[in-house]
Amino acid sequence: MEGKAFRAAVSKFIDNLIAKMASMEWTGKVASVEGGEVTVNAGKKTGLVVGDRLRVYGEGREVIDPDTKIPLGRRPGAEKGEIQIVDFFGEDAAIGKVLQGRGFAVNDIVRFGK
Repeated sequence: MEGKAFRAAVSKFIDNLIAKMASMEWTGKVASVEGGEVTVNAGKKTGLVVGDRLRVYGEGREVIDPDTKIPLGRRPGAEKGEIQIVDFFGEDAAIGKVLQGRGFAVNDIVRFGK
């Protein structure tokens, strides 16, 4: 009976972990900008597929908890536009074609549109 209870507890833990991870918003970064193409520091290994559309935001600023002084994360800056993944290369990188917007820069934040 102990073995069954342990397996059930581990299974529940894993299910909860997967649900928590699914609720977290994925972000990546712009690695380079060349003409009408933007290289992203994520690719097939990360789970992107050709055709994915990503919104691009300025680098933003880091927010620090005023009480604990612990970094809470980086707020995205202003929205700059949208890219569509067209190809992959290297270990885990992707090339995106600019669909709209301009002024893209290294370290800009990319994430799935809403």
